[in-house]
Amino acid sequence: GRGGYQCIMGEMMSNKTNWSTLALTLVVVIAVPAGLYLKQGSERATVQVTELSVLDNCDPAVQVCEASNELIRVLLRFPEQPVYLAPFAVEVATTGYKEISVDAVVVNFQMTGMDMGINKTVLSKSVQVGNHDQQRWMGNMTLPVCITGRADWQALVQVKAGQTVYQAGFPVKVKKAVANRN
Repeated sequence: GRGGYQCIMGEMMSNKTNWSTLALTLVVVIAVPAGLYLKQGSERATVQVTELSVLDNCDPAVQVCEASNELIRVLLRFPEQPVYLAPFAVEVATTGYKEISVDAVVVNFQMTGMDMGINKTVLSKSVQVGNHDQQRWMGNMTLPVCITGRADWQALVQVKAGQTVYQAGFPVKVKKAVANRN
């Protein structure tokens, strides 16, 4: 009689416990990683890209080129003419008109209508001398030769400040290396 009833009820209660344990395990295994993924995705989505206005159609190998908006000014310069297959220096200076803390500067070299692979350099912040409102960033780059002979590149300067990336594209002409005649 009664002992069999208790045995069946006990089994049912332990099955309920197993089902609730299984349900809780599924929630932890599925929901927690999904929540972390969605949180990570939403953090990525909050980065805002702001295009800067480039002043004039200048050549950064000849003069300092400027792009700006009401919050930041970005200057690009190459101390020497960029030459294919040879490292050249890339210098960027940033000035915030309001307090903007620049986290990183990346220069990505692209050729319009031509896949030249990934050609980017992450610049390093240099020691501050003189104007303390201006931050200087330096690096080196080596560009591949385009098999069609084209030399028209675009230097896309990307300045990350908090959740905003300020970017500007500057035209760049790359020269062929001159062979030494000895």
